[in-house]
Amino acid sequence: GAHVVGVDFSAKMLALARERLQAVGSAGEAVRFVEADAASLPFEDASFDAVVCNFGVLHLPEPERFFSEAFRLLKPGGLFSFTVWAPPPKTQAFGLILGAVEKHGNPKVPLPEGPPFFRFADPAEAARCLEKAGFMEVASKEVPQRWSFERPSEAFVAFRD
Repeated sequence: GAHVVGVDFSAKMLALARERLQAVGSAGEAVRFVEADAASLPFEDASFDAVVCNFGVLHLPEPERFFSEAFRLLKPGGLFSFTVWAPPPKTQAFGLILGAVEKHGNPKVPLPEGPPFFRFADPAEAARCLEKAGFMEVASKEVPQRWSFERPSEAFVAFRD
């Protein structure tokens, strides 16, 4: 069986992850949660068969440091995978949100410094950064995503949570 470790820098996000596992009837003890910085992970070199990051890379101030950490953690032949959003119009949901902010809010509000949000949706940029971290045989794949909601408010909840 697999040994799964969930990592986040936020204790509140880890608590939410534990709650969600329990809510779906999963044995929460099968997953170990660790509060840590993605740029400095507290694990031994070559200690993981796989490293996965689901829509997290785009929130990191220095994603290249995380890529190097992921490479360090992987056993020889290990796999690394991460997901990011494609920019609108490919991602209609983001188009709706950005359009709503533009219509009803201020899209020019100052944000904390960080890399461009859709940076790694560009396969060439993703490959460049991953290869610099040591990865070989880098590939990108665009995966269509379709959401179905009974009520419009569920789209908000999906992005919020």
